[in-house]
Order: sequence, then C-alpha cells, then structure tokens
Amino acid sequence: MDCKIRKAEARDADMLLFYLGEIAKQHNAGRKDIFKCGSIKYTKEDLLLILQDESKPIFVAERDKKVVGYIMCKYRNIKADILFRDRFVFYIDDLYVDHLSRGERIGSSLMDIAVAAAKEKQCDAVELNVWEFNKDAIAFYEKYGMKTQRRILELNI
Repeated sequence: MDCKIRKAEARDADMLLFYLGEIAKQHNAGRKDIFKCGSIKYTKEDLLLILQDESKPIFVAERDKKVVGYIMCKYRNIKADILFRDRFVFYIDDLYVDHLSRGERIGSSLMDIAVAAAKEKQCDAVELNVWEFNKDAIAFYEKYGMKTQRRILELNI
C-alpha cells in the first residue's frame, strides 16, 4: 500500500461527501425499506463543522493526492448510567475504501489509526455498527478481530 494516512482537512470535504453518497447508495440498495434514496447523512456544512471537532476525528487514506478511503469516528463518554458501567468508547461512525483500492490493506490501516487514537485517549473499547446485509464489511471487521457485541432484531409488520 502506497497510501498516506492523515487527519482529514476541509479540503477533503467534497471527496468525503462523495464517499458518504456511495455508502448511502449501498445502504439504500441493501434496505430500501429503511434508507431513503439519494439522501446523505451530512451536508457539506455539517461535515465542515465535524472536521473542526476534536471529539469527532476523521482520518483519510491518500494516494497520489487523492483520497481513496476514510474513517469517521467519535468519542463517546458513558457516565452515571443507571444500567451501564462508566465507559469511554471510540465509536467508528463510517469506514469506506474506494472500490478500486480495496484489498490493499487500506481499511486495515484506517482501523489501525483509529485503534491507536482510542488507545492514546485511553478508551475502553472501539465500537461500530454494521448492517447485516453488508457481508463484506462484517467479514472485514471479523478478520480484523472485532466480535459481535449485540444484535438488533426486527419483525416487519
């Protein structure tokens, strides 16, 4: 892999929005009953604010001055919950690698930087959600060493 992993900057916003759109298409294709067609979870303005927020780091993989993947994260501090123990969690909101760059360990490198950031801030765990239809992502995360914590089940009526 000849990619550089770095913290995302405002100049990356358009490419991040493009990749967010690719994720949205995948989600819509996998669960049309849940995801709206053509919608993206952040506007450019939202994304620019997130890029300034130290509690929501985004890292990009860059090759030849082009972003080919990213990982979007956030710190979650769970305190004084009636049910759960206090925990400081590094949550992965999104991970995406351009389809032309898959299989080159870019996803693993992005995960490595996320785990390093979590360790640096002394987080208790790294967590994420993955949709059941996304078998490739599930296989990737399991290969990386992640384990299922819980499941959300549904009964459509």
